[in-house]
Amino acid sequence: MSLEGGSAMLPIIISTGTGKPDPDTRKLIRSHVMLGKNQGKSRRSGRDDRAELEHDETCNAKPRTLRKQPGPLDKRPPSIIPQRVGSEVSLLQFADTVEPALAVDIVRFSAISKRTLFTLERYLSFPKKSDQWHDLLIADPIYLHGMAFITQDFFDGLSGWQFETKKTTSLHFLKTLQLLRERLSLPDEQLKTSDATIMVVLFLTTHALVREDFDAAKHHLRGLHKIVDLRGGMDTYTYDVNLKTEMYRSDLSIALQSCTSPLFFDDTLRISILTTPPLSGHANEQFLQSIDDDLARTWSIMRRFCVLVNKAIEKQQRFSMEFFMETMTSVMYRLLNIEFETGSIAEALRLGLLAFSSHIFLQWQDIRRPYIQFSAAYKKCLVSLKSLDGVSSHIVLWLLMAGGVSVFGASDDEWLKPWLRANSQLCKVRSWPAMRDVMESFMWIGALHDKPGKDLFESALLQPSPEVYLPSV
Repeated sequence: MSLEGGSAMLPIIISTGTGKPDPDTRKLIRSHVMLGKNQGKSRRSGRDDRAELEHDETCNAKPRTLRKQPGPLDKRPPSIIPQRVGSEVSLLQFADTVEPALAVDIVRFSAISKRTLFTLERYLSFPKKSDQWHDLLIADPIYLHGMAFITQDFFDGLSGWQFETKKTTSLHFLKTLQLLRERLSLPDEQLKTSDATIMVVLFLTTHALVREDFDAAKHHLRGLHKIVDLRGGMDTYTYDVNLKTEMYRSDLSIALQSCTSPLFFDDTLRISILTTPPLSGHANEQFLQSIDDDLARTWSIMRRFCVLVNKAIEKQQRFSMEFFMETMTSVMYRLLNIEFETGSIAEALRLGLLAFSSHIFLQWQDIRRPYIQFSAAYKKCLVSLKSLDGVSSHIVLWLLMAGGVSVFGASDDEWLKPWLRANSQLCKVRSWPAMRDVMESFMWIGALHDKPGKDLFESALLQPSPEVYLPSV
């Protein structure tokens, strides 16, 4: 999930032990310290109540407590600065006790999370970061402990968020669950449905997802959906666009992982599909005229997105987070809420679009999250294709390549690569530039798909042709 909205492009480190952090880390920590120390100088007034921090002056294990006092957050008097322990990390004013090394990682994770969790991060224009998330580390223990355990998750599984060997449960995770139960039992509806509460539930959902505990992930997502309903739904309140995007991404990821219906789909998303005109027909897209209208429009929306993104990248421009979110919801929710006969070209196109869009909108950079049930369903549909009903055989190449760069893994090479090679030969596509031209004639984002696509195509050329391959015309 994207945190804070910062844009710092810093290398990932893991801070352990008591040594001094490197200069970049120290600079980052000092910037957060100054944010806290300068809060009273130029901050906007807002809330009537605030949580003032009381704590001891040492970094021991004694928990810090919160004391409610009247007065806006921006007029909070300077907090007592604890004694330094080894580095600037002890100057950070948190809402509860956090180990110094973990405090460094929390600050760093908040700065690098977007770069890691969005495949298109370098081309996205994120909104200016809100001080809200920094304030919550200072004032809200549940958010602090949530940040602590999700940060531990990230750095403990840096090579791919794999946790099979980790036996212990984070104390910060357990503390988060305890504080969340207490918060949800309170009569304060505004606190129960606050952005901080929503973000903590998203942390718990992600924690379950990366451990492939899908039952727990669904449980947390249902709780999140109830909280959003209590606030009046997704369209009633104005959410931070990053937070709103992460709610949708979690919902879509769980639906795709488990092949179930998403929870956040509503009629407004359907309307956005119906009011979007399809693109003018490309020679390779005449088949859109003979398939379901919703599917044809969804294809057109996704193709337009790819065209605009490619142009923005070529001109060294960035596209907005709102454009990213609106396309994601318009395309993926609609695709998850329609279905066609297995073996039909319409169903193959639906699943191909889902696979392709999931890689763009849901996957994390350099971390391949498997969608085992979905990829199995997509393979079953491809191998059972009965007829392309006049569709150009080039669409088969796109369906195979879309799956190959998005959801199919090494275990699929045995059937995927021979069929890809056979259909390439049938279409007289003998080089990567020729294959890339075919991909772009449908939809493709070069900056994202060229490298994995080229690797897949060139390795497929080395595979023997199968005796039977996907139907073509």
